[in-house]
Amino acid sequence: RAASSLICGSDTPWFTQLCQLRCQKMLIVGERSLPYADSDLVQAQGIPVGIVPHAGHSMAWENPQGLAQLIASHS
Repeated sequence: RAASSLICGSDTPWFTQLCQLRCQKMLIVGERSLPYADSDLVQAQGIPVGIVPHAGHSMAWENPQGLAQLIASHS
């Protein structure tokens, strides 16, 4: 479904899709991407916001260990 929406597009906003997930979730942003405009909106829905230190949008490339530690600490 996600792969086809990349090609065909999706009318459902990412935030709606995130809220509809039936699993543990967390919005992850890089420290250098702050301030993140939707952080308050996400947290208001009870979804934690995790921050990867010393990283921007490419957090998996810029700080893979920090990203892995953040994910592990919330699973």
